[in-house]
Amino acid sequence: MPLQLSSERKKDLAIIFIWLGAVLAYFLPELIRAQYLPHSLTWYGEAQHQWIPFWKYSANMLKRGLMPIWAEHFYCGFPYLAYPPNNLYYPPFYLLMYLSYVRAVYLESLVSFFLMGYFTYFCFRRMKLSPEASLAGMLAIVWGSFYIYYSTYGYSYRFWFYALNYWVLAGIIYQKRFRSLDFFLLLLCYGLGASWDVEQIFYRAFFDLGWVIFSSPPGKKLRYGFLVVLAMGAGLFFLGNASLINLFAYLSHSIRSAGVSFSMYRENSLPWQIVFSLLSPIQIPYISQIYPFYLGLSALILAGFGIKRLGRRAWLSVFAVVVYSLYIFGEPRTLKIFYHLPVFNRAVLHYSAEIV
Repeated sequence: MPLQLSSERKKDLAIIFIWLGAVLAYFLPELIRAQYLPHSLTWYGEAQHQWIPFWKYSANMLKRGLMPIWAEHFYCGFPYLAYPPNNLYYPPFYLLMYLSYVRAVYLESLVSFFLMGYFTYFCFRRMKLSPEASLAGMLAIVWGSFYIYYSTYGYSYRFWFYALNYWVLAGIIYQKRFRSLDFFLLLLCYGLGASWDVEQIFYRAFFDLGWVIFSSPPGKKLRYGFLVVLAMGAGLFFLGNASLINLFAYLSHSIRSAGVSFSMYRENSLPWQIVFSLLSPIQIPYISQIYPFYLGLSALILAGFGIKRLGRRAWLSVFAVVVYSLYIFGEPRTLKIFYHLPVFNRAVLHYSAEIV
């Protein structure tokens, strides 16, 4: 007998095939031509000074059987092995390095956008939403300002594992089971995330744990939370060891000991700038004040609803938002504390070298 599909399943298949067609129509011609740099002008300086040279340097060294520990050709010399965005800790790079930079990025963008849409859509479906509502949620995320803006950033086309991560967590929470496959997939997601940006792991971990603990069925909250933490640790240990190498490489070189003043990185000195930055969920005051203001205001409104619902349980979230806001608008004591941490040193030392 022919396989009978429900009307909702037919809608699922139609939406995914249309999404695949849209992604292919957009990226495939650029992948074939390979004529244009796959980044916006916002990141032109980054691509010129870092992404393309790093790509070629890593690929050339690895093809010769060498591991670049120290790179004397970049930034007057720096510990290349300790810097995660050099691609050495991203497993797919060992296949992509045989392609040109432009073709590799377009290929990965094609795959990433499709997977981002696929897993985001079915994440909402696992949350018992209709196909129409799931499609709206998927488009809001994939076509939203955060993903579109950062998808043109050098390494952010790897965001597909964020969507895979949410899809797995939605299955755990709403299907009320934690399989060994789920643990492996979470390990993979956290490990690949650390291979791009160590700091993002901490932000994601805060959200993931909150979602699991507050939304899981009673009696399973602590167990699921513990397994998620275990998957995070395993991912960082087996695939995200760049963060450990980074920690030891920069441990004795704080910003202050290097003679670099954190004040040179703060641009928010006027009262109105502080107001804008306080509402900003991202630390990019030099691109647009209106863009982060809109996102920050939206985040505060959503946080208000969340705090109202959670009540006393929301104190940790409120504390994290307050501390991060102090860091965003340049409160001196907060900056002094953060700029002595090696994880923050990685980013700031990188920009110090760029200035030099």
